[in-house]
Amino acid sequence: MNKYYIGIDQNGWYIRNKIDGNKIYENTDRINNLINNINKSKIERAFLYHNLKDLGIVISGHTIVLQNYDSFKNQETFANLNKKINRALWKTAMKNISLGKFHLDKSKVIGGAIALTIGAVGLKFALSSDKQIDKTINNGVSISTDEDSVSNKKMTDSLLDDSSLADDYYDGLINKNVKIGLKEQLEELFNQYKDTFGVDDNTIENLITTNYSEFSTSSNLERDVINVLYDYYAENLYLVNPIQVNNNSEEKIEKVILKYAHINEIDDPDVLATMLAVFQLETGHATSEYCHLYNNLGGVYGTNVYTNEFEIKKYPNLDVAAVDFVNVFLRIKNKCEADPSYDHSMSLAYNMNPTYCTENVNNNGFEWYQIVDELKTSVYNSNILDEFTNTKKEGKAIY
Repeated sequence: MNKYYIGIDQNGWYIRNKIDGNKIYENTDRINNLINNINKSKIERAFLYHNLKDLGIVISGHTIVLQNYDSFKNQETFANLNKKINRALWKTAMKNISLGKFHLDKSKVIGGAIALTIGAVGLKFALSSDKQIDKTINNGVSISTDEDSVSNKKMTDSLLDDSSLADDYYDGLINKNVKIGLKEQLEELFNQYKDTFGVDDNTIENLITTNYSEFSTSSNLERDVINVLYDYYAENLYLVNPIQVNNNSEEKIEKVILKYAHINEIDDPDVLATMLAVFQLETGHATSEYCHLYNNLGGVYGTNVYTNEFEIKKYPNLDVAAVDFVNVFLRIKNKCEADPSYDHSMSLAYNMNPTYCTENVNNNGFEWYQIVDELKTSVYNSNILDEFTNTKKEGKAIY
C-alpha cells in the first residue's frame, strides 16, 4: 500500500511520497484535477491523525494524507469531497463503537440517540480507547465505564445511515481531542524513525506498550515518539552503532536542526536564529573536528554511560545529533527564561551565556553572546528561516 501527502504552504500546493520527503510543487489546476479524481473514487476509510490536523483517506488500498486539512478544506474545490470525507469519518467512528473499540459517554446517549451539537459549537461527543476509560480528556468530557458502552446494534446501524449528522462530522471532530487509531499512528512514527536511532521491531513494540498511557494524552505525538527513541538510544545504544562521518554542508545541517525545532513547535524567529547562530559558532560553521567526526552540533557534553566520564558527546548520525542539540538548547533557554534574573532588555544569547558557555571566553574582545548575536544577524539576512517562519526577516526580528 502506497502513501501520498498533499498540502499547501507559502510556496503553493505540494505532493510528496513520505511525511518528511521533498515537496514537489504543483499548479492549482493539476491539484484541482487530482481532487476531482479522488472525488470520483470510493473512499474506503477516513480517519484523523493524532495531531488533529492531518486527515487520511484510503482509496483502492492507498492512503492519501491531506496535511493540515482544516486550513484549506473550505476551498470550493473540496466542497463535494468534504461531504464524502465527513460521511466516511462518521462511519469509521460508528463502526469502532459497534465493534467495542471505542465508548460513548452514557450521559450523551439520550432517548436512543446520541446528543450532538453540530457546527461551530463542535461535536458534543466522547470517544475513547480502553486505555482511556475513566480518564478525562482535555475538553473536560468524562469518559464512560465499560457497562456504559454502546452495544445496541439497531441504534448503531441507524446512526451509520444518518447523513445529516455526517455532513458536519469533520467540523466537530477537528475541534475535539478525540484520538482515533493511536496504535497505528505510533507504529507509523516509530517505523519512520527506527533506522535513525537503530532500534528493532521488538524494541518498538516494547516502547509503545511501556509508554502507551503517556502517548494517549500527548499533544505532540511525533515529538514525544522521537524523545522516547532518543532516551532509549542514550541509555542502551550509545556508541553501539558506527558513527557516520558528517560531510554535510552548513545549510543542510541547519535544515535538519530546523526540522526538529519545527517538530518541537518552535516558530519564534528569534529563537530559531539564535539556535542556528549557536550552531555556527560552536562548530566553526560546520568545520570543527567534533562536528565532522562525531556529529556534535553545539559543543554538547554529557556523561559517558560506560566510563561515567563527562566528555564531548558522539552521535551515530546527523539526525540523532540534531534531536539532542535542539533539546539541549531548549532546556537551557527555558531554564534561563524561568529565572527571575532574566534580563528582558537583553538578547536570548546574553541570558543563555552563563549557562551555555560556562568558561569566560573572550574572542578578540567579544563575549560569547556578542558573537552569537552577530551571527544571528547573518541568519536573518539569509533565507534559511523562510520555510519555518513564513516571514522574511532582514537584519533583525520583526514582531
